[in-house]
Amino acid sequence: MEVKPSPLPMLPVRDWSDLPTDALSTIFMKLGSIEVLMGAGLVCHSWLAAAKSPELWRSVDMTRHKVVFSKGIDTMCAMAKVAIDRSQGKMESFLAQKFVTSELLDYIACRASSLKSIRLIACRNFWEPSLAELATQCPLLEEIECSGNKVSSEFLVYVGRARPQLKRLKIHMRWFDEDAMESEMEHEMEHEMMHDDDDDEEEEEEEEEEDEFLYEDENVDDDEDEGEEDEEIEEDEDENNDDDEEEEEMEEDEDLDEDKNDVVEEKEDEDMDEGEDDENETNEEWEVRKNKDAFAIAENMPELRLLQISGNNLTNKGVHAILDGCPHLECFDLSECYNVRVDDQLRARCAKIKHAWLPRQSPRVHCPDLRVIEEDEGEDYGITMQDLWEAEVETLEAEAKMEEGSYGDYYEDYSALSSPESCVDSKDVYCDDPNVYTMYHDYYSL
Repeated sequence: MEVKPSPLPMLPVRDWSDLPTDALSTIFMKLGSIEVLMGAGLVCHSWLAAAKSPELWRSVDMTRHKVVFSKGIDTMCAMAKVAIDRSQGKMESFLAQKFVTSELLDYIACRASSLKSIRLIACRNFWEPSLAELATQCPLLEEIECSGNKVSSEFLVYVGRARPQLKRLKIHMRWFDEDAMESEMEHEMEHEMMHDDDDDEEEEEEEEEEDEFLYEDENVDDDEDEGEEDEEIEEDEDENNDDDEEEEEMEEDEDLDEDKNDVVEEKEDEDMDEGEDDENETNEEWEVRKNKDAFAIAENMPELRLLQISGNNLTNKGVHAILDGCPHLECFDLSECYNVRVDDQLRARCAKIKHAWLPRQSPRVHCPDLRVIEEDEGEDYGITMQDLWEAEVETLEAEAKMEEGSYGDYYEDYSALSSPESCVDSKDVYCDDPNVYTMYHDYYSL
């Protein structure tokens, strides 16, 4: 007689919403800020309460995520403001990519007095004074990163004087030759000015021709009104008038030619003067112009431990000024600074620094602190949810055709639920709205 096995005991279903808030907060710390704002905090009431813990928002990282590239600037700024408000003034670190505006920097300055580090990656929608004002209002600030942007030497001077205790400065950007770019821009402007002058001359010639035609028409009308007896006299007068007009026109043309020659000569003299000025620029003046940023850093930021200015136009003179003015440097990134000539003297001075990356140096010593977040890092170029949905729809259609319609009803139900058009769009949603997580919960529980 066979004995039937006893059924396994039914385990109680766990209710994850009953987890303690402290435990949930610890788990959420392993997630990124964007995942908490758009995912974990939208599950249920208890998870939303855990997502509002101020300790969770001491460090806010909104970089290297596909949402940064798919949502608008206004939406990302609204999410950042939610994170700032949840920190209740305890936020110490803020990282953002692409979307930061001057208005958001002012918002941070007013609500994050404990801020120690702000890192902005490829953010081109704010003005320097907003970041300088933030540095003034955050007394604990020790790190500033403004990668992908060209900052002015005046900004560096202002920040250095406002926060002389600054310890980390990152201004990474791609190398470009400033002199070559300025020369090309000047050439384009001159070409446009010459083109505009030609257009003005053509318009003046057209206006003169129109005046001549009108004058001739008036003369013809007057001739028709006169009698035949006065035709010969009038013709003589017209001929005399024409001769006088021709003489006047010739005199005007000569005056115009003289004026044009004077203008051309003046332009040539100006160009020659500018060329002489460029040629007469001394090496010392060139060095000063190229090393404005370096001198500003050396004179106003003596406590720097890390300096990343790869892609800058500074020269060896600027490098030595930084080494003299910042004696505590431990990490120094000069990669892509192609005006710097690496000689034995420079190598000897940089040998005293723990991590020094020189131009054209390979291999480099690994240093995580000098790791650069690229402008497009985190953008999703792979398979999207739309691609997966379309692939599944094609599979169902193929199966429906093979089974002669046996999958037709199922396909209709599936497409109604799975179509991206039927999904909840979180683009314009505020994360603290109680209706938000209810919509998500209802949708994903289908």
